[in-house]
Amino acid sequence: MVNRKSTVQKASKGVIEGYYNDTNVFNPKDISNGLMPHFDRNKALKSVRKDSIVLASLNTLVDKSLDKGYNIFKDTNQKNEFLTKKLNELKFRRLLRPVFYNLFAYGNVFIENVKDGNDNIKELHILETTITQPVANSHGEILGYTQSEGDNGKTPFWKPEEVTHIALTKLTTGIWGELDIESIYTSVLIKEYVYSYLGWLFGTNQFKSFYNIEEANSDQIKEFLSFVKKAEGNIQKPVIARGKINHQILRDFSDGETILNLLNKCDANILSLMQVPPILIGLPGDSNRSNSDSQERSFFTRINAVQKVVEDEVSFDLFEKIGYKNNYLKFNNLKDVDIGQLLEQAERMKLIGFKSNKVEEFLKENNFPITGSLIDKDLYAPQPMESNEEKSEDMQPSRERKDDGESNEKIGSGEEGTTREDQLVKKGNTHDYSYTEPGKSQDEE
Repeated sequence: MVNRKSTVQKASKGVIEGYYNDTNVFNPKDISNGLMPHFDRNKALKSVRKDSIVLASLNTLVDKSLDKGYNIFKDTNQKNEFLTKKLNELKFRRLLRPVFYNLFAYGNVFIENVKDGNDNIKELHILETTITQPVANSHGEILGYTQSEGDNGKTPFWKPEEVTHIALTKLTTGIWGELDIESIYTSVLIKEYVYSYLGWLFGTNQFKSFYNIEEANSDQIKEFLSFVKKAEGNIQKPVIARGKINHQILRDFSDGETILNLLNKCDANILSLMQVPPILIGLPGDSNRSNSDSQERSFFTRINAVQKVVEDEVSFDLFEKIGYKNNYLKFNNLKDVDIGQLLEQAERMKLIGFKSNKVEEFLKENNFPITGSLIDKDLYAPQPMESNEEKSEDMQPSRERKDDGESNEKIGSGEEGTTREDQLVKKGNTHDYSYTEPGKSQDEE
């Protein structure tokens, strides 16, 4: 590891943690030069490759980060179809996957841009993070980037405008971002030791034993040890010894539950530090409804934070270096779109007075699955209140409200009750609705 030093920046008189000697010429054999992260990047790679929980968590983080896709916008907040097409030709979508892998694993990633003779971008590449090295002077000014290994023994060098360095976690003012995976390295080592022991235990079909051969000389002990070692590779091979042997098992598998609890604790530490809910990698965990919702929110918060870092670095660094200034990368919302809920919210916004363009902006921000102009501006113009529809029965004369006090004059049922005939007569209808006995005319009545 490199001994950490601090240098004073002349411009601000402040301390820049993590900067070392001038590195105009990078010498990989001289570890006092160069800017190195505090944790070995190869150990981080080993942690990912050796532990299934770390690898599964890493895959889940990357998959979810890219699940909903992205868009490229101009400074006018309109989608830039030209740049999107150009980036597709550069395989930018495929490039984003290793970008997120490197950020979640190493906390750092280096993107190289390659231009043709006319200064037009033609290729984008990810530089190997384990060997890529920023070069800076004592004032913290980036002079370029290099690698400790190159083709034909030559050390490659890139100018600052040829590389975009994204550092995820910046605890200090140094160039390198922290390697977050360092915090889980101990848990990975413990699991590795436990699995090594369990592999030996079940591979040799034996527990650690203690042998005491009474009255044995050195030749007899060596002979016995030779048989024991050969028997470790063949469980059917007998062990032969001369003399009386006392054999004692130092431990049995009654502590198997303790070993299992230790492994589960290590897995829980790894998931906690990588901020991945257990249920997302196939572990049941404590997956009740309320706890699952809380874990999902925390998981989305983590991914969204990393996406914001990538958006800023790509928009304000990479795009400028490849000749597309004032264009912005924006990842889509991580949550699935509920179209019905979005429309209901948009309707409420309009009812309480939101402007049409703000409602449309809200729908676009929440990934409404229709592009272009979403709202007809004439839809909300004042409309005449005329209608040719027929009146409902509730609007007929018999349904109209009575005069004040009329309902109180005749209340009840039978002969004293207010009837439909009373209401119609009051309206000027002269038709007689009086009752006629069957078989008699009204004149006979």
